Amino acid sequence: MHMLKGRVERDQLTVHVEEALDAAVATLEAISEAKGTKALEGATLQDVLNVESRIAESTIFAPGEHRLLKELAKRFDQIIENATTYYEVHDDLCDTTPPQVAWFVNVDGLAARELRDCLRELSARLATVENFTTAEQIAEQIRIDLT
Repeated sequence: MHMLKGRVERDQLTVHVEEALDAAVATLEAISEAKGTKALEGATLQDVLNVESRIAESTIFAPGEHRLLKELAKRFDQIIENATTYYEVHDDLCDTTPPQVAWFVNVDGLAARELRDCLRELSARLATVENFTTAEQIAEQIRIDLT
């Protein structure tokens, strides 16, 4: 039974790692799309290029590093907001309908939004892998302590 449990746990870890790898590939694609836009400038550009390099070189992310990716993703919120224009749309046929808001996001904002979403997904997937491996280490230590 213990051997089967170990195999199932490895299979689950494999699934989590594969999901993280898929998220990494999507992030590389989003970075490629965002390059050359105003979405990537200055320190944000350098941080994104560092992430791109780490993914491309298949570097293993350190424990807790998913938090840095999440923080980097948050920095795109303002870029997206700055790339968005809001319009009030009035319904001339009905005086009782309040105006509705429509918005337009320019190309730079769309690239930033896609990259932000990919960074969030990668962060979540890496956190899942880290949490799973930490839980497995704790469970293994408990098994050792009980024997």
